[in-house]
Amino acid sequence: PEKVGSILFGMGGSGKSMLSASLLLHALHGEPWLGKPVRPVEAVMVIDYEDSEDEWRLRVSQLAAGAGLNIDEHMFRYLPGRGIPVFEQRSAILRLIETHHIGFVVVDSAASASGGDLLDVSAAAKLTSTLTEFGRAGATSVLVAHNTKAQESLYPYGNIMWHNLVRATHYVESYQAEGASTLDVLLWNRKANRGLQRPISARIMFPVHDTGPVYVQLYDMRANDVERNRRDGDQIEALLALIAEEGGAVSTTRLVGLSGFKPNSVRVALGRLEKRGEVVRAGFAADRATLWALTTGTLPEDGQVLQTEGVTVTRDTVSAVTGREVTHPPYKGGVVTPLTHTIEYEKEIGDPPWAEDLEALDDSLVGS
Repeated sequence: PEKVGSILFGMGGSGKSMLSASLLLHALHGEPWLGKPVRPVEAVMVIDYEDSEDEWRLRVSQLAAGAGLNIDEHMFRYLPGRGIPVFEQRSAILRLIETHHIGFVVVDSAASASGGDLLDVSAAAKLTSTLTEFGRAGATSVLVAHNTKAQESLYPYGNIMWHNLVRATHYVESYQAEGASTLDVLLWNRKANRGLQRPISARIMFPVHDTGPVYVQLYDMRANDVERNRRDGDQIEALLALIAEEGGAVSTTRLVGLSGFKPNSVRVALGRLEKRGEVVRAGFAADRATLWALTTGTLPEDGQVLQTEGVTVTRDTVSAVTGREVTHPPYKGGVVTPLTHTIEYEKEIGDPPWAEDLEALDDSLVGS
């Protein structure tokens, strides 16, 4: 809300500072932010207790490049907190707001800006009342805060007064796959005096190089997608650990049994690991389940032989033996003839796609 204090809170690394910087930049230009209209302001300011001026200016310049907006250094003011609570600096800050016509202020973050125990009511009252003074001087303010897993996502960490004494609070939920350059976020409106808003979903796209443009864009994402992605990420890491512990090739069936995950979830996770180049198909087990091996650290030393569920791995070759029981159509008065066949297959490691060749051989033999 305009000319009042709001809190943006979430776990560390959830994208709070990047989102607040993006909002600050759009306010400076009066450009819509994630589909929401924004009233333009003449200048903006960051009161920072977490990073450095260079880091904040780089962050804003990267976001400006991504959004196609210009940034004038005189329109962006940086004030280091220096460990001094905002409440104790309020007179000097109010003079800066009035002198430079600052219309938007980001305070990062609540723990240091309050100068006290976040569970202390007086610390919450002093800082939030200072944000109210900023509003009277014409500046909208956003206070960046944290939460704990125990408190889940309803309130910022600390006394309940942090939630009660500001006009609005927003929880940032996020997911980022390991090594990924994108961060998916959901903004949940936890408090609003005029009715709660629908959650906003967005994607933050980071550059390959540290100084490249950063993009913050609306992203079509359902409310449960972030949690599902996080859960999928946990499953992927668990499956990698299980394959490493087993040593050699492990079947999908065994991974389902070891992990306790649903079969389809295991197959999806293994498919993602394969696309990421972290696992390879190593043939088939006796039950026709695919065998999986890590792409690194699983090859034996020269002369050593590993044999796991029908697959023999040496330093240079992989030999797979697979069997399938086939029920033929009835012949001669309904007699059903079961047949189990075996394929022995050997190929040098690194000659793709040997796993696909094996499957084709197996299917062609059954067909004949």
